Amino acid sequence: MNWKPAGYATLGLGAVLVMSFLYVRTQAVDVDRHNRLLERIGWFERTDAVLNQHVLEIRLGLLPHYDPTVKKMAELGRLRVQIAEELQQLCTSDPCTLDHDMEALRQDLAQKRELLEAFKSRHALSRNSLRYLPVAVSRLIARLPADAWGDGMRHSLNVLLRDILIYNLSSEADLIPRLEDTAKTLTSGFARRDPVLRRDLDNLLTHAAILRENKGQADVLMRRILDLPVEQHMDELLAAYADEYARMQQSANGYRQMLAGFSLLLLVTIGYTLFRLNQVAGRLRQSITDLNYQKFAMDQHAIVSITDKNGRITYANDRFCEISKYKRSELIGQNHRIVKSGYHSPDFYRDMWDSLSRGKVWRGQIQNRAKDGACYWVETTIVPFMGSKGEPYQYVAIHTDITGIRQAQEQLRVQAAALEAAASGIVVTDRNGNIQWTNEAFTTLTGYSREEVAGQNPSLLNSGRQDAPFYRDMWGTILSGRVWRGELVNRRKDGTLYSEEQTISPVFDEQGDIIRFVAVKQDISARKRVEQALQESQRMLQLVLDTIPVRVFWKDLDSAYLGCNRCFAEDAGLDSPEQIIGKNDFELSWRGQAELYRSDDRQVMQSGIPKLNYEEPQVWPDGAQRWLQTSKIPLRDLDGNVFGVLGVYEDITERKQTEEALRRSQKMEAIGQLSGGIAHDFNNQLGVIIGYLDFLKKHVAGEEKP
Repeated sequence: MNWKPAGYATLGLGAVLVMSFLYVRTQAVDVDRHNRLLERIGWFERTDAVLNQHVLEIRLGLLPHYDPTVKKMAELGRLRVQIAEELQQLCTSDPCTLDHDMEALRQDLAQKRELLEAFKSRHALSRNSLRYLPVAVSRLIARLPADAWGDGMRHSLNVLLRDILIYNLSSEADLIPRLEDTAKTLTSGFARRDPVLRRDLDNLLTHAAILRENKGQADVLMRRILDLPVEQHMDELLAAYADEYARMQQSANGYRQMLAGFSLLLLVTIGYTLFRLNQVAGRLRQSITDLNYQKFAMDQHAIVSITDKNGRITYANDRFCEISKYKRSELIGQNHRIVKSGYHSPDFYRDMWDSLSRGKVWRGQIQNRAKDGACYWVETTIVPFMGSKGEPYQYVAIHTDITGIRQAQEQLRVQAAALEAAASGIVVTDRNGNIQWTNEAFTTLTGYSREEVAGQNPSLLNSGRQDAPFYRDMWGTILSGRVWRGELVNRRKDGTLYSEEQTISPVFDEQGDIIRFVAVKQDISARKRVEQALQESQRMLQLVLDTIPVRVFWKDLDSAYLGCNRCFAEDAGLDSPEQIIGKNDFELSWRGQAELYRSDDRQVMQSGIPKLNYEEPQVWPDGAQRWLQTSKIPLRDLDGNVFGVLGVYEDITERKQTEEALRRSQKMEAIGQLSGGIAHDFNNQLGVIIGYLDFLKKHVAGEEKP
């Protein structure tokens, strides 16, 4: 071996090693990790303060449950672990001091968790008793007699309840003797009373004692929780870390100065080395060009990443950045777990690393997570690069994006499950009508299993109720590429007939040719029976309406006719009740009274109050005027909203004419009676006059005699 190349190589290697060492030492301070650590410490202190606040709120009854304390306690534990991990990665010196502070912090949290559980237990007992006491006191008071003893006991019970409530809020020590005295008074007062009352009092006093005991212990536990030196130990830890961080900064600055000096020294050596290397550069350029072309070709097709033996990313191509949504600067130096989705189990990764550590190439499908949270699937091949000691020193991972394929597979699984679980029967046939697939609902509908109908023609369900033209029309429709919909009667496996509603859709290939048909079947036998019953009911109702001697009609909110019975249609001059639908009163023979009728309609619909048994005129098609006795009521839907008016009337023309003739007869009779009276009175007066005339006649005749 030529000693000059060996010397240059040794010199270069030494320079690289020295510069690498110096560079690594200058990078000993990770500012991002340092800032993250400070942020987590601040978060820890804020979380601890919030936890203490929750404890106070629980004690004062402002927080109805313990879930926030449990979450905050768990969050403190998680933050402590994260802080310990960050410190372990940041600190390079002897970590004994920091370990001591972290151990103190761990013990504080363990003690706090233990005290918090005890506090919750005691507080729950006292809170349950506190909720029970007012109800128990009220019930006991209600059962006391209305006499002097009962009044005294009521007062004592109210005093007991008041003092307990005050003690629960204030913790005044002088209240305890008062509570005991009141309890003794009550015990003595109920001593010879109804055993049921004494039992209720004993329960009440038991809960009062439970509240007094557990409340005091809960207060002691709360003070111990609040007095724990968690914040003090965290401040000590932060101070110790600050000293360590300052030392690391000072050390890094010294190495930077050394790196700068060594760099100047290397300039001369590099110049000479470059001269020597230029001799082999030509040969290497072509090799590098070829490698670059190969790398370019791979980058255009595949997602490529390279990691060191610890899994830290040292290279990521553009497609890796594109699919992961991370910038290259965000990936380099990070562990490959940065794109871990959490989909796979720990055993999955353990098996993968076991294979790689033995130098075996690993292949498989992995779900990763991009920066924006979206998940994607890649077909992955990881190749370990083995060192001289037989251990991997880096890994090259080549990925292919298969997200679309996985999504298509998942969609197919979902669609298959949906078709299988569909309530309607589904049949897939080839172009000739031979059955290829059916779902479970088809078996339920027809009684034929999937195996029994496979390869069969759907004609096995033919009941004979449809004629040949029916099926010719159906096949003509679907073979022309159109969807066919219709109803038909088929026969089940057990021979029973059923009605079904069927939709047949053709399926086309990429060239537009029909390759199969999909039929969706729905049993409508029950619906057909309901429709037939509804039609029978409607026919019966119409028969009743057409038979009764009164006229019946109904209108919408615009006074347009929705229907009527046959008698009404005949009055309107129509041949059938169906001809009235959509017409209004202005279009019928009584158009002269239309405005009057519509006014009555609006009054009934707007007020919601029926208008009953009123008389109104009507002109018939022959020009004759008739008199009607009408009643109208509002029509309401199921929600009580008025949607029209229902009217009935009777023709009372003959009754009106009879009444008119009766009135005329009564009038002539009255005139006759009046004339008779007048004649009688006149005769009386006339008699008097005649009498006087006779008297005067005789008197005058006597005077004329000599």
